Amino acid sequence: MHEMSLCYSLLDTIAVHQRANMDKRVGIVHVKVGPLSGVEPDLLHHAFLSCRTHTIGDQATLKIDTSAIKVRCKLCGEQSYAVVNRIICASCGSWQTELIQGDEFILQQIEFIASAISTDPKENRHVW
Repeated sequence: MHEMSLCYSLLDTIAVHQRANMDKRVGIVHVKVGPLSGVEPDLLHHAFLSCRTHTIGDQATLKIDTSAIKVRCKLCGEQSYAVVNRIICASCGSWQTELIQGDEFILQQIEFIASAISTDPKENRHVW
């Protein structure tokens, strides 16, 4: 299950940004996963829960956004959405397509929470 190694890499990256943000507590980690990335969102979520224990992200929440498969047709030039195992142009039906989106695994955002709680919610959150 390579989702475990992906989570450990995420936590390493988060640690770098946490130090740059004066060691604030990690709140929410936002990632984007495409259907062709080879990453299973459910497995990633469970792996994160396991990997975060005793790390800087031990109280962090993982928010996973999924993306659609989008292609550009090499014959007609149209851009369209496709599905796994049927990556063809929706306009002309050609299989000669170029992948635009759908294979990504991206750390989009890390939300940090200040340790000292303020009454102003804007002061308690910092986004990377």
